[in-house]
Amino acid sequence: MKSQHIFNRHVDFALICLDKHEKGKPFHPTLHRYFKENKQFGSRDRKRIKNLCYDWFRLGYSLQGLTKREQVFLAFLIVEETIPEWLLLGFERFVLPPSWLTWGIDKRLDFIEKALDWSSTSLFPVMGSLSDEVDRAQFVQHQLTQSLVWVRCKNENEFDAVKKKLPEAIVKENQALGVLAGHYIEANGVAKQVEIQDYSSQKVYGDLSLDQVQSVWDCCCASGGKSLLLLDRLKAINVYGSDNRKSILSNFISRTGRHRYRVWSAVVDLAKKVTRIKFSSKENEVFITNPSFDLIIADVPCSGSGTWNRNPEFKYSFNDDVSKYCDLQREIVTNAWYFLKPGGRLMYSTCSVYAQENENLVKSLMMPDMEVLQSGYIHGYAHQSDSMFFAELQKI
Repeated sequence: MKSQHIFNRHVDFALICLDKHEKGKPFHPTLHRYFKENKQFGSRDRKRIKNLCYDWFRLGYSLQGLTKREQVFLAFLIVEETIPEWLLLGFERFVLPPSWLTWGIDKRLDFIEKALDWSSTSLFPVMGSLSDEVDRAQFVQHQLTQSLVWVRCKNENEFDAVKKKLPEAIVKENQALGVLAGHYIEANGVAKQVEIQDYSSQKVYGDLSLDQVQSVWDCCCASGGKSLLLLDRLKAINVYGSDNRKSILSNFISRTGRHRYRVWSAVVDLAKKVTRIKFSSKENEVFITNPSFDLIIADVPCSGSGTWNRNPEFKYSFNDDVSKYCDLQREIVTNAWYFLKPGGRLMYSTCSVYAQENENLVKSLMMPDMEVLQSGYIHGYAHQSDSMFFAELQKI
């Protein structure tokens, strides 16, 4: 059958792409280069090859005992909602019943667990370290779906106009807008009106009280998404951003350019004790040597496990060592804490679902002058987004 032959060739191409991928790196550049070098593929071919690859990252890699080709093939049959009946006959390891076509993900997984003596919990690394606050069943199913791409309006007064241009978007109560991955924001003419920022991050930092806040230090600023949210929320604050990577800091400076007169930046390595920081702005420099900040944002480096439904290529290559991040997280908060004013707050956050990096880490951080105001998770499976942990700590 011609259709089966074409599908088998697509599996061949997907295997080539997977073999070209470097573990620990984003996969989309690999896919982009392959399609650029092989221009014979039409849009349908590219879409199926892409889905075959990502379905393997989501599930197929965990199907031990099968060949890699069988893993790619079977993962596609499990994850994809709509598949032709003839495709069931192409999988030769064991018989898949015709009723497979009408089954949901949960029933398909139940069947595979019996057929392969396999557990769906194996598709996520170190499942035993998952926080007790995470619903395991919902979380596992969420790993087999693609999160929405979430955006927010730079100017909240433009929300209605932006929503009109994105009629298919899902709207959350805090005016976050979610569109399907692959949707081209630029095509709708809203690119200059919005910032891409996941729902969970918008929720945590959009709800954060800014009463009495004038100075904010984003001590692991990365590209500056959280700083931009706070700058857009309150015109009276100044934001100091730092990162230990100069290349990343240049991206932060570029993205916050529209607020440049309220933004300072510095290269700071908080893995080491720091007592003096030189921040630079567009026009001058300032030296911080004592407790100076009303609010510190510590969105710390972590496993990233809460984002693996969106970027599953990082999941299969994880080396199972959750603890290696914890010492760094503890050092960052401890060293940043020195610069927080009495009565000030530090917002600790991770995009992790592992208790060691989250609630357990906060417990180990506790100092005589520290109080936990609130903490918890934003569960990605409830919002088609990433999962995120946060803890608001006050200096007393």
